[in-house]
Amino acid sequence: MKSKLNEEFERLCREKGLRLTGPRRVILDVLATASDHPDAIDVHRRAMSIDPSIAIATVYRTVRLLQDSGILERDVPAGLVDCAATPADGAEPRERRREACERARANAS
Repeated sequence: MKSKLNEEFERLCREKGLRLTGPRRVILDVLATASDHPDAIDVHRRAMSIDPSIAIATVYRTVRLLQDSGILERDVPAGLVDCAATPADGAEPRERRREACERARANAS
């Protein structure tokens, strides 16, 4: 059974005219059931446990599409590094971004 949040995600996608492909439904399910704020790599790992054929590029494209459509927001508190930036954004490798995020969080406390 789908959660209310998942149903809301799907309703918003339909309203925006976005196709609800199988991989997009899996990604929406992962996002709807997350109790944390996963980055794209975490979403991909969780999505792969549901559908091993989902590629990381599909996750990045879907997340970007959801953000551009106003369905999903990227939340980066003031003073913190954007940990969700994609390599296409010119970001550093994930491990270095996470280290930067952890340093920024420690300095903000």
